[in-house]
Amino acid sequence: MKLNKLLIASLAIGTLQLPTITTTAFADEGAKTVTGEILPASTDTDGDGWANVGFDPSGLPAADLEKVNQLTIQKDSGQLSQVEYNEQVAAIFKQASENQQSVQTQQDQTTVTQLPDTGEENRSTGIVVMGILLLAFGLRLMTRRA
Repeated sequence: MKLNKLLIASLAIGTLQLPTITTTAFADEGAKTVTGEILPASTDTDGDGWANVGFDPSGLPAADLEKVNQLTIQKDSGQLSQVEYNEQVAAIFKQASENQQSVQTQQDQTTVTQLPDTGEENRSTGIVVMGILLLAFGLRLMTRRA
């Protein structure tokens, strides 16, 4: 009887911990890009947290494109470090993306809901629900036999 209780409790605790372990394992992997993507850590050859890859600013509005060009001139002349440049360009890309999304939302007059690409959040929720159900079932069995 005690072995059943121990097995059910271990199963429930392990199931509830799985999403937390998965999320933590992938938190520190990768290198940022100025466009907001995360690339494999191997793209960060100098260890500054930024991927050493190029980017295409041609899709930016003219005002933002001019800001990027001015920052590039400052970086090339030594007034900005590569990290400072990346952070400022990333902020420009982020702001342009947010502006584009707000314009799109205003045009559509609808709320945009972004779903997870891989469904990982849904799987994690399902695992937690399954763990809770198993725990409830196990408790039910234990109270029946007691």
